Amino acid sequence: MRPKSIVLLMLALGCGVVASLGINQVMSRGTPVVSANDTDMVSIYVAMKDIEINDLVTPEALKLEPWPKDRVPNGAITKLEQLKGRRARQKIFAGEPVLEQKLLPKGEAGARPTDHVPPGYRVVAVRVDAQATGGYLVKPGDRVDLIVHMKKNPARNVLEETTRTFLQNVKVFAVNSEYTEKNGQKVITAKTVSLLVTPEQAEKVTFASQLGKIVLALRPPQDATKVHTTGVTVRRLLSPSWSSGPPLPSAQGGSSGKTTSVAQVGQQVSQLLKLFKDPVVSSADKASQKEEEKEADEKTKRKREKPWRITLLRGEELEQLQMVDFGVFQSADAVSADDEEDADEQEDANEDDLADSDDSEQDS
Repeated sequence: MRPKSIVLLMLALGCGVVASLGINQVMSRGTPVVSANDTDMVSIYVAMKDIEINDLVTPEALKLEPWPKDRVPNGAITKLEQLKGRRARQKIFAGEPVLEQKLLPKGEAGARPTDHVPPGYRVVAVRVDAQATGGYLVKPGDRVDLIVHMKKNPARNVLEETTRTFLQNVKVFAVNSEYTEKNGQKVITAKTVSLLVTPEQAEKVTFASQLGKIVLALRPPQDATKVHTTGVTVRRLLSPSWSSGPPLPSAQGGSSGKTTSVAQVGQQVSQLLKLFKDPVVSSADKASQKEEEKEADEKTKRKREKPWRITLLRGEELEQLQMVDFGVFQSADAVSADDEEDADEQEDANEDDLADSDDSEQDS
């Protein structure tokens, strides 16, 4: 290489080094480095994942992140107490600061009725009318017992007409489409009543609605006692021994005379039912009944299977043996004689029984 070229190359390298140093100095002067200690930082809550509308804002979905004080947006949440029991008014995206204007007030839910359903519960609707709701007295929040009336249906294992309480102390979630009680509203014309129940209770309510008609019985809100009931049938309803519950106090402090007369009528009806159930049987009927039983026994004996028999050849004579027990054989003639003797004894015993019945008839 020529000396002149080497000099030019060295001169170009020197100019490049000087230019780079100058540029670095200018840039360092124009943007001074500021440490974190020189700037005020504020910790705010930021969403770690998307929070949908009406979702409860929980600490698991948030993180505390430091932000420069001059970049913190208005309404940013800085304390966890500010989020307790609150839901999202708008969708909050992951990495977005949680702002006051994007949250519903504490304890307030969105417009969806399902937001009022506690975890582990279900809402099931029952078709009702004025009679089934106590004259339209049922309102959201009331407590009721569920009674089902089933007509006789052997195909569904309902052997007789029955009324029974199958659920107690159930909370009314909504009446028609109203799940909150309105101020000043006294009566709601109910067509459907939605009940707050467990999944198992929801199955019972659905099944009972298919078997018969469901009636709601209002109960005091302070009474959570569950009473065991066995249901009511026609026979139990007419029985005087059936208890209809504690008597209501009268104005004079005692019971009226009508209660006694109703009990007497119930006693008479019970006696009549007993006569129909257990009719009087005459002596002649008893004798004919014994004759029928005797004939049935004889038919049964005739229908018995024939015993096992074998024939043995002893010299020039044939002998028949009959099996009287497993592996035990006896002469067929001896067995027949024993059977005839047993039959005679049985016949004598039957004649004695018949004579005793005749004597009892004469005595009566």
